[in-house]
Amino acid sequence: MSSDTVNGGGSDYVTRMFRVLTVCVLALVAGPACASMDQPETSDVPVAAEAVTDPREPTDLDCVTHYWTLAMLLPPEDSGLAGERLRVAAIAHGVAHPGVSERALEAEIQPLAAERAQRIYERGEPLSALDDDLAACDDRYGFQHYPLAY
Repeated sequence: MSSDTVNGGGSDYVTRMFRVLTVCVLALVAGPACASMDQPETSDVPVAAEAVTDPREPTDLDCVTHYWTLAMLLPPEDSGLAGERLRVAAIAHGVAHPGVSERALEAEIQPLAAERAQRIYERGEPLSALDDDLAACDDRYGFQHYPLAY
């Protein structure tokens, strides 16, 4: 039985799963230790764009923005799913860009997410566009996609 038969995705699947495993291991190993330590702030350098082999594939930074937008649109009691995904995307971005502080990432992403959420609220952008972006990000990290109701 070939690996393509097992996973149905060939090398793209292997790359995606490697990325997911790396992020998960880093979150499990560093997450609890980092959460309990006072760490010095990293520099507030501008958030760098990531190299992407397929222009249709979202970057970690794109996914942070999409998940943040989702969290803004959901009622607080339903935002756990978005928060979990946001955390994974932010960790993946942090692994690729270790000099970017959480504060710098938030400063860049928050206005973009707020602007997009406002467009969706005002019906200037269909919710289905965000859903498509979320599906691509869920695929990137190996999450099961739960389509938005619209």
